[in-house]
Amino acid sequence: LPDPRVDEVLIPQPLPAVRVDDQGNVQVYIYTYATDDLSLSRLHNRGVRTELVSSDEGIVQGWVPVDNLTAVADLKFVTRITPPDYAVTKTDGVNSEGDLIHRAHVVRGLSGFTGAGVTVGVISNGVDSRSSAQATGDLPAQFEIDPDLPGEGDEGTALLEIVHDLAPDARLAFAGPSTSLEMIEAIEFLAYEAFGGAGVDIIVDDLGFFGEPMFADGPVAEAAQQATDDGAVFLSAAGNSARDHYVGTYDDGTDGYHEFAAGDTALSIVARSGARVFLQWSDPFGASSNDFDLYVCLQGYVYTDFNLQNGNCWASGGPQDGDDDPFEGLAIGHPSTALFDVFIHAYDLQVPNPAPQLKLYVLGGQALEHGSASGGIFGHAAASGVLAVGAIPADDPGNNDIEPFSDQGPVEIYHPARETRQKPDITAIDGVAITGAGGFSNPFFGTSAASPHAAGIAALVMQAERKANPGGSKAYIANQVFNTLRDTAVDLGAAGIDNVYGYGRVDALAAIASTGRLSAETYVVDSTGDGADAHTSDGVCEDASGDCTLRAAIEQANAFGGGIIEFNISGVAPHTIQPASALPTITQRVVVDGTSQPAGSSTAKVQIELDGTSAGTDTDGLAISASGGEVRGLAINRFGGDGISLTSGGSVSIVGNLIGTDATGAADQGNGGVGLSIASPNNRVWENVISGNESHGVSISGSGADNNYVADNFIGSDLDGDADLGNTGAGVFISSASDAKLLDNLISGNDSYGVRITGSGADGNRLEGN
Repeated sequence: LPDPRVDEVLIPQPLPAVRVDDQGNVQVYIYTYATDDLSLSRLHNRGVRTELVSSDEGIVQGWVPVDNLTAVADLKFVTRITPPDYAVTKTDGVNSEGDLIHRAHVVRGLSGFTGAGVTVGVISNGVDSRSSAQATGDLPAQFEIDPDLPGEGDEGTALLEIVHDLAPDARLAFAGPSTSLEMIEAIEFLAYEAFGGAGVDIIVDDLGFFGEPMFADGPVAEAAQQATDDGAVFLSAAGNSARDHYVGTYDDGTDGYHEFAAGDTALSIVARSGARVFLQWSDPFGASSNDFDLYVCLQGYVYTDFNLQNGNCWASGGPQDGDDDPFEGLAIGHPSTALFDVFIHAYDLQVPNPAPQLKLYVLGGQALEHGSASGGIFGHAAASGVLAVGAIPADDPGNNDIEPFSDQGPVEIYHPARETRQKPDITAIDGVAITGAGGFSNPFFGTSAASPHAAGIAALVMQAERKANPGGSKAYIANQVFNTLRDTAVDLGAAGIDNVYGYGRVDALAAIASTGRLSAETYVVDSTGDGADAHTSDGVCEDASGDCTLRAAIEQANAFGGGIIEFNISGVAPHTIQPASALPTITQRVVVDGTSQPAGSSTAKVQIELDGTSAGTDTDGLAISASGGEVRGLAINRFGGDGISLTSGGSVSIVGNLIGTDATGAADQGNGGVGLSIASPNNRVWENVISGNESHGVSISGSGADNNYVADNFIGSDLDGDADLGNTGAGVFISSASDAKLLDNLISGNDSYGVRITGSGADGNRLEGN
């Protein structure tokens, strides 16, 4: 398949057509008119071992000997027997890159919010290898597990790790359902039974059920909606089927075969052995009278009984005669990956009028033609009170492009009334590092990875909202969190809410700031001037002319224990600030956010440029001695010394800057020293261009400069990685520092080494993917 992430991660392993135990019992859903004790006893007498009983839905989940299926089906109160609707995952201390991109780490540093007092429940497949993640500190020593639904697998471990990264003091719970009935049980456990009956504050899941209604709110969606009505914040992975599904209106072609396009009654797919194909249409569940059949054949074949018998075609042809579900599904039994054609046929040429909407999904394959990225979100992620979360890759420059597999809206509801819902609600980061406990795929891709990032941020926001509204009810606080996550998201794609990004990428810092509980002042630079602050004791950023300059903002932030420095300079961007002397060393936890400057019509990569031409010999652009803080979205060039110097403190994030180029990232305007000089520990250097400097691109030096993380940077090239803008020294120079992680950087064109590691104590440094 064209994208290795699709082949390895995003296309789930084929669902079992049915599960069979060692004794020859098969797992089933038994649809019944009655679930009273007498009826259940009669099922038991025919060998049924009951697991769950849903009286509301008239379904018994259980196991029955294969040889007894006919006897069970013959019971007058049994209407049909099917396989269960199985769940599909939307799929050493390790910290998710999303923590940095979503600025949750800044929130924790500036506000002290860590999720304390908030409970988060995760629903996924299992937490089998949780002990290994607990041993490394990537999961807390204790968290609650649903005793009836412990699950199987380790995707749940991965989700819990991400929530714990962003909200390390939130209390966690887990449930691992494998069927849709168990999913309802899992929601009810987390919402009403976990933590001694208090229930959790936030629920996040990454499961989908292809037997749930796609044109209405089914039982799982109703359970999720009820949980939100009762005061939980519910987040769900939007799904990964944007390249694997088709949506359209039935169009009669030849002999009742649906035309996917003019003259084309076949949908071409590539699928692996055991792939599943699901079809639904917009009739109400339990009342469908439009009778469609679903066929899949190897390319070059058309459906005939002969081809069905000889393994060239597969069919699903259940009757729909007024009291059935609008659903067909099949498993492809071909032994290897191959090209297939999918056909949808109106049974007995009974062409429906009006024509219904069709949705078709290929699980374990990919639609090669006529596929539709839009309209793919369904089930409980489509419920109006649930936040459906799409995915943006961590390695995308700017983190503003949707993953091609991330399901999109809108959601078209037909029953009980016609309704169009805007989905997804928000987007978050995927493609992130986890421990890989149990051999789980690492990095972790999919909306499955995005949703726990949003849940972790929700925990931080809930803690802040409780401080802002100490008397607020559970439902009120949950509604505040729901709205805050959406309203403060970074708008992407079409202006305003759209069906690709929803409200946009979740931003922890903006969300917490909106609650008024950030505990950090914001200083807005409105001038390219260089005047000093007139009164550093008054908390007001203002020079003698009444302007807030960058110099004045740093002085105020240092005087008042840190803060956020944003930009809103009038005129045409990008804006150039030329200090006349060295800027003050940043000594407190400060966020310098160049991305806050409105771009207007500018097409530059960044909108704020620090030009050191007039700053003096050997002057550094920004010097930071604080513990914590961030520099984001600046161009820093033509200083006589280093572009940025991290002298002491540590745990500073350097994100999305151009260090040594102009504001477009295309022209060499190098600093006279090192691009980024690091002498402190635990810093994160992420998605920068560090090029054209007169010494090394990045220098990590000294016994105190341990455990620095340098990932996804262009070091020695332009922004596109095409042109040689090499640094005069090494791309990365490590001297006597240990445990640096250099991951997935493009290091090219430098005049000395690409990477040089030297000196005693330079141990445990890790280079991967560069």
